[in-house]
Amino acid sequence: MQEIRVLVYPCGSEIGLELCRSLKDIPFVTLIGASSTPSPGEFVYARSITDAPYMDDADFAERMAQLCEDGRIDFIFPANDDATIAFLEAETRQAFTRARVLCSSLEVARICRDKRRTYEVLASQTFLPHIYACAADVADDDFPVIIKPACGQGSQGFRVIANRAELVRRIDEAEVVGVPQVICEYLPGTEVTVDCFSDERGLVYVAARERLHIKNGIAVRSAALPDDEEAQAIAQALQNELGARGLWGVWFFQLRRDAQGVYKLLEVATRVAGTMCVDRGAGVNLPLMTLWAACGYQPQPARQFNELEVSRALYNTFRLPYDFDELYIDFDDTIVNHREHVVNLEAIRLLYQCANKSIPITLVTRYPGAKDDLLAALAHYHIDPALFTEIKQVPAGEHKADFIVPGKKAIYVDDSYGERAAVSEVHGIKSLGVDAIEALLDWCQ
Repeated sequence: MQEIRVLVYPCGSEIGLELCRSLKDIPFVTLIGASSTPSPGEFVYARSITDAPYMDDADFAERMAQLCEDGRIDFIFPANDDATIAFLEAETRQAFTRARVLCSSLEVARICRDKRRTYEVLASQTFLPHIYACAADVADDDFPVIIKPACGQGSQGFRVIANRAELVRRIDEAEVVGVPQVICEYLPGTEVTVDCFSDERGLVYVAARERLHIKNGIAVRSAALPDDEEAQAIAQALQNELGARGLWGVWFFQLRRDAQGVYKLLEVATRVAGTMCVDRGAGVNLPLMTLWAACGYQPQPARQFNELEVSRALYNTFRLPYDFDELYIDFDDTIVNHREHVVNLEAIRLLYQCANKSIPITLVTRYPGAKDDLLAALAHYHIDPALFTEIKQVPAGEHKADFIVPGKKAIYVDDSYGERAAVSEVHGIKSLGVDAIEALLDWCQ
């Protein structure tokens, strides 16, 4: 397979980060992340553009077209709803001579971007919640109701309104700032996201997942419900309504159960969802399927696990303003945890990261016995001694600092504070504990 160059914008969104995790290890894919502002994407995309135009810039289409031309971009993955519209509009004006936007048609994207229009197009369906035209249409017995931005996403801007006075106030406030709201019935039940894939064959893949815990509109805990027949029937109905208009590739929709336990539609989106990692973990990589489809293939999903649950949280990626060119590292309780008799996985990642970058590694250890005993210990933990440029076995009572000759940009890693302090004092190099190894890891690999 020849190289395929894929641009993701904005690459630092949760969607952009999921796209990176989905495609970064695919051999024929070269990922380029782009953003208009500093973002987490810079820390995970090996190729990152940080001065891309803003979506509301007047020359957005022209500048992005030039960026794609210069970068020999084959495909563009929009990584939020507004970017989807912006790229599709630019594509419609034939701004891109080479790159293709990986998304449904502009018509479908516009329908799905505005919940009012979504509900209008799907008005004949039975799975819509009751929608109120204005605050005056809400009867006293109908409270509580919910309001949400017509062009929002997830649960952002979602509010449960308990009475008429609060409803009128919230609607008036929204009108002042120009953010149209949708008023609909309150849905007290469980909420699910249904991940889908469509191509010229129609609806190819459907899998529901329950949104167990939501924070800032993002499902931070989600569990697979792939055999949800009610959700599958709604997916097929959406395909029937939107397929002829250009529903294509990866998409998803969200449902919530009403007071009678029946699913009602919250929204439809024509993009990747941040928690589609649930499908990926089960063996179905929806962004990759979309890429295959754009290349003219008909990918067939092969889900491997039906029961899968994910918990998402903030995690650390570091930018270390220090390009070390040598690594000196301890063995006991640094590369391996002898109390638990396990390998430290972050330490192993660091070793292979250095090997990939041709950074020499010196093992400095006070392991007792002969060298053969140390080699046997490495073999016990399946650690190849060829990873190390040199192995220094320090006799008991001697200082490790006396057995190494590091350059000025070397890094020393040891669980012992005393050894680290001595190495720093004698050689003037940076010395870190096992707890700081994550700061040395390059997540752009």
